[in-house]
Amino acid sequence: MSHRNVTSWLLIVSPILAMAMWIGVAPDTSDMSPSEELAKLSDNETRAMIGGMLGTLAMVGLLLGQTLLARGLRAPEKPGAICAEIAGLLIVVLIPVMLIGSGYTWAAMSESGTDKALAEAILINGEGAGAMMGTIWSIGLILLGVALVLQRKFHIAVGYIAIVLAAGILISEIGEDVIGDAADAIQMISWMGMMALSVAIGILGIVLKDD
Repeated sequence: MSHRNVTSWLLIVSPILAMAMWIGVAPDTSDMSPSEELAKLSDNETRAMIGGMLGTLAMVGLLLGQTLLARGLRAPEKPGAICAEIAGLLIVVLIPVMLIGSGYTWAAMSESGTDKALAEAILINGEGAGAMMGTIWSIGLILLGVALVLQRKFHIAVGYIAIVLAAGILISEIGEDVIGDAADAIQMISWMGMMALSVAIGILGIVLKDD
């Protein structure tokens, strides 16, 4: 299978599987305190394990797909190659961060039956490990969008949409104190849009015969 096909299928399958797991299988722990989250995960351990594992693997697949997409744009003679290079580096370093965060969650569930205080501490540490993930990812996606625009990959609108959505994620991550409650709405819309755009890019990668 070619580099292009692998990249495209990762961008198509990974977001769909991730959303299916996070929305349909894994228990919803948003806006919960560590103790409430731990109790919810413990009460739904099988769902948490299956949804968390498959959801994490799907998100890793998405990160890999975006990294491979960036690698395909980084030839020295291409405009925006340096943006693609940096974007690929920023995105790929998030893979171990995501795996570590999931490992903390699994460890917390394992300890919840014997030492709840330790389990809560592990869960908090896991959340701290991924605190910068959204910011780094959004910067990488902005740079990837710039490279797509400069190279007119697929369609110039694709790159502009990527930049706008990534900027929305970045604003929601670092500007919460300024924009207040609107941050959650902006973040949700931007992330859902980015997932949909990833699928669209994957489809375009398969359908289009040239760049």
